[in-house]
Amino acid sequence: MITGWIPLYVRSRGVLLALLAALAVIAGIWLLAAEHGAIDERLAVITTGAAMMLAGPTLGTFDQALESTAAMPWPPRRALHLILFALLIAAVLAGIGYAPGWVVLRNCLGLAGLVGIGAALVGVRYGWVPALLWTAPQALFHSQGGPVPQQVLFWLDQPAASTAAIVTAAVLFGLGVSFYARRGGPPVSAAESALPS
Repeated sequence: MITGWIPLYVRSRGVLLALLAALAVIAGIWLLAAEHGAIDERLAVITTGAAMMLAGPTLGTFDQALESTAAMPWPPRRALHLILFALLIAAVLAGIGYAPGWVVLRNCLGLAGLVGIGAALVGVRYGWVPALLWTAPQALFHSQGGPVPQQVLFWLDQPAASTAAIVTAAVLFGLGVSFYARRGGPPVSAAESALPS
């Protein structure tokens, strides 16, 4: 069966658990914010970053060596995995009004690229770290507008019309998805993959 691999793939990576955790984070922050007024840009950045970081652990399995021997075209599946996770999170965030739909989509796709870069470089266990390192300063030092380098650095904070933010997110997305799709994560020994995350 053509789709017979999908349930096994989703289960082996804990995708449903990660999506449920992301939804819990989104709902929790939304409920807290609802008590204190509207959701501002800073809170939207924090929520988007936290939800997208949960994609990191889903980008590999407990036995990468076994997976690498499977006779399947892995690059398209890896790319689709990262893209669909970002689109689902973006749909939820836009649907409950965290930010304008285009801004949410831009930020989710850019963060997906960062997670993909992290997974390809340092492995799925710490693949979320680049997204955290880029999101945290933007949440702390909210900055909109300014010169182009500043808009690139604070691309998550920029309005929908910011060309610098769009280009930055597109570059991160393209690099991250292609790099992760081709490479997957770095090789992990069986003993190391058995360690708890």
